[in-house]
Parts: sequence; structure tokens; C-alpha cells
Amino acid sequence: MVRSKLWPAQDALYALLQAEAGLARTQLTLGTPADFQDENVWISGEVDNWTAIYAVTGLRAKDEQFTLRVGIVVQRLGNAYTTPRDRAKELGQIVEDVIANNHTLSGTVELANITSARLEETMMDERRRAVGLSINVSCRAWLDA
Repeated sequence: MVRSKLWPAQDALYALLQAEAGLARTQLTLGTPADFQDENVWISGEVDNWTAIYAVTGLRAKDEQFTLRVGIVVQRLGNAYTTPRDRAKELGQIVEDVIANNHTLSGTVELANITSARLEETMMDERRRAVGLSINVSCRAWLDA
């Protein structure tokens, strides 16, 4: 499984998001951030549903599927839910647009598309509210070497 398009797909998605002007004031990381800022977007190092189906020849060629996770957390002072929620929505839209405009993640996979998401919210303490959005990006790739 270590021979995979997973690694270049993570790097490509990270590079595509780095190029987005709408993320300029947001902490963007590959892997979970070591310290969370007010706005965070990351490509998780945790990968879901990583499977491979080897070609009939039994050689190294295989079809593979994996799900990348993009995490978004927005924290704001105050009790208002809509303030961090609306910013999380904007950041999620940027991620969605990047994938919609580059379904191959710069040629690293055959197809990448968003298949599901999860929205959560919490009070960090009595003064700060946070909203989290986790986006699952399903990828299909062909590895021939």
C-alpha cells in the first residue's frame, strides 16, 4: 500500500489551496495544526477508506481509492454561532471550488470529488465559540509502477 498516489494527492491539494487568495489570512497546514489559530484549514494526515485492487496480471499495477479529509476550524470571540459558521462556510466553499476546478488534483488522481462533510460547533470557553467543518474528498487513482 505504500506505493500509492495518496502522497502526491495530499501534496497537490495542499499546493492548490496555498494558491487561493481567500486563504491568505488562514493558517493552512499539511497535517493537523500543532497550534490552532482563529482560522485553520488542513489536509489531514489521517486517511479513510484506503483500498487497492490489483490488476489481473498480478504485477504492481492497481486501482486504488482513498478518502482525504480536509479540516476547517474557525474560532471567534463572542457567543454568536453565525459569525464562525459563516466563515467556515466561506472556507469550505474555497475547498469545494478548488476540487471542482481541478478534479485530478493536478494530475495525481483520475478523479477527486467531495462525497460528504460534517459540521460541528462548540463553545471553547465562556468567551469563544468555534465551528468545525470536516470535508471528505474521495479519490480514485491508477498506479502502474
